[in-house]
Amino acid sequence: MICILHFADIRSNTTTFLSDSDVTSLFCNLLDNAVEASQRIKDPYIEISATQREHTPFIIITIINSCACNPFSPNGELVSSKPDPQAHGFGIKSIEKIVHNYNGNMQMYYDGETFTFHTIIMLKMKP
Repeated sequence: MICILHFADIRSNTTTFLSDSDVTSLFCNLLDNAVEASQRIKDPYIEISATQREHTPFIIITIINSCACNPFSPNGELVSSKPDPQAHGFGIKSIEKIVHNYNGNMQMYYDGETFTFHTIIMLKMKP
């Protein structure tokens, strides 16, 4: 069993505009990917936050997790570490669909100096 240090800061009312199934799918897939990547590094950790940009209809969801190696191929595609290539990509596709449905934007990048993977999602609240 691996102990993963974690920090969560989910501000009140930041996800109330999301359907129950969307918020569950979004956070479950984000956390599942972060846990999987963090298990391969010494002193693993995960930080997740959801905040509203002041005076705007946008929320920002950020997840930063430890990650031993760059998960991007040279052409910029995410490469799965799962042994069965057929069993990967569904979580990311689900996240991308939710981001699209809420007129959002998602950026992902790897920081090789800190060995961290960053996912930043901006969603527009529906009135």
